[in-house]
Amino acid sequence: MVDEAIVKYGKDNFYKQLVFVYEELSKVIEKLPAKYHSYLYKNKPVKVADSYQVLFVTFFELLLNKNQTIINYDSLAKLMKNIASDAMGGLNPNTKWKEKDRSKMIKAVSGIISSQFQAREGMNPTSQTWVDNLENILTQSKTESVCYDFKIGLHPLLGDKTFNKKLVSKITKTLTAMANSHAGENFVILGVADSQQDANKHKEKFQEEFRIHGDFCITGIGAEAKTYHKDIDAYQQKLQQVIDEEPIDESTKRLILRNIVFFKYYEKDIVIFKIIRDKTPIKYDGKIYIRKLANTDPSPIDDEFTFYQEFIEQTNRYPYN
Repeated sequence: MVDEAIVKYGKDNFYKQLVFVYEELSKVIEKLPAKYHSYLYKNKPVKVADSYQVLFVTFFELLLNKNQTIINYDSLAKLMKNIASDAMGGLNPNTKWKEKDRSKMIKAVSGIISSQFQAREGMNPTSQTWVDNLENILTQSKTESVCYDFKIGLHPLLGDKTFNKKLVSKITKTLTAMANSHAGENFVILGVADSQQDANKHKEKFQEEFRIHGDFCITGIGAEAKTYHKDIDAYQQKLQQVIDEEPIDESTKRLILRNIVFFKYYEKDIVIFKIIRDKTPIKYDGKIYIRKLANTDPSPIDDEFTFYQEFIEQTNRYPYN
């Protein structure tokens, strides 16, 4: 199971996850006004190493899986007073704990400390969550198609080999249209073919196998990045430069650029663009566009008054605004 996780998330990324959580937890422990074992336990400490494991997994869940950040390290440290005694009843020195015991303790600890965590702006600091999110996105796109779009890459598979600036413009326009049409999270994914025919063309061109997940073929953009841009970093810089030239306001550019994440999925390089609507509609080249169906080009609004009414009503209904 661990081996599968390393293959799926990538060894380097998996290591980054562990280091990040370790460093965040260490910052909190440094703020404890007493030694770890005497502060977390009311009486004689038992299974201290196991209590640390419970804390570590809880922090992992909050920081990465829920994409949150710590509000105040000192305040969080205060919440951990007697937490091992109060929330980790499964740490019995006479019995070996089971998976259900650990899950129950993690839930209890999370209930105590979660008030000192808040939603992180933009992407999380590492990409393991996005490996799992990719699979969720691929599944959900079948029923909520208006807020998902997939592109195999930014270079044509046949003929002209130049970087497709027009496709980046279409992606940018699509993101604005998604935000105007759907109050929740919206995604455009690079490195995913929605047909095996396109995936086979990619395989033939770059001599690289693709990975199948459901009805989708995961090709990644690594091959075109190395072929045309030397590496992923140069590819990313080119993408950012082209987005900077797009006819959208500066706040929208920042919103898009800070919500682009590059990560590996079974050694395939994937790019996710994510956008959530703001309080006002987003304009592309001075016009408001919406997206009615999947695989359709963004279309300008027909009636501005009706659109604004629906936009406000939908935004107010959305539970996370």
